[in-house]
Amino acid sequence: MKRTLLVTIILFCSFVISSAQQLAPLGKLLSRHLQSIKESDENLVLITFKDKGTQNLSTTSSRALLSEKAIARRAKVRSLNSIVDAQDLPLEQSYVENIKGMVTRVRHQLKWFNAVSAVATKQQIESLRALPFVQEVELVGRWKTDKSLEKETDEFILPPEQELLVDSLNYGNSFTQINQIKVNAVHNLGIYGQGIVVGVFDNGFRLPNHESFASMNIIATYDFVDHKKSVVPINTSTGFGS
Repeated sequence: MKRTLLVTIILFCSFVISSAQQLAPLGKLLSRHLQSIKESDENLVLITFKDKGTQNLSTTSSRALLSEKAIARRAKVRSLNSIVDAQDLPLEQSYVENIKGMVTRVRHQLKWFNAVSAVATKQQIESLRALPFVQEVELVGRWKTDKSLEKETDEFILPPEQELLVDSLNYGNSFTQINQIKVNAVHNLGIYGQGIVVGVFDNGFRLPNHESFASMNIIATYDFVDHKKSVVPINTSTGFGS
């Protein structure tokens, strides 16, 4: 009788442990704030997958994953047999579709992070943890600037070197930050990044017709906040996004 009871207890404990192990862990931020989250709250979370599904890197052409320009750029620092790796594989779409049916909405697919960002309730987060292909669920971190550290002034005094220099472009209110890293000096030499592809992430561009864009070949634009192609923010106030 005692032996039977002992075996039953061991089996029960094994089942509980096994069930607990099947739940994907929460990230540090989410673990810290989960108890204070209300059931009705919509939370921005990052859902990381364990793998890329059944996709096989060895049978996938690098040209199916990268542009010719990207391949040439990587070839400068990588051997030919390591031009691409598993991070370059797209997300397993069956995972993404499964997630879509379980959250309020999916925001972005991030192949190099092997994750999607989504809006989810507390109950939805718990359901996501039970999926066998989910590695972790974490809150997307948000931080605010400390306004008490900012000092307002009505004066705008040009540094001595700028008083003697007439720049080739008018930088307006951006002059201070441009001058800190001497971008104006480079522009004055006629160097504008010709032939170079540059990715710029900012809180929006409110003057797309400004002269500074005139000589650029802008390949593509996208607003990741309002989910539209135009990078002029819907909220055009200068303080938005600061």
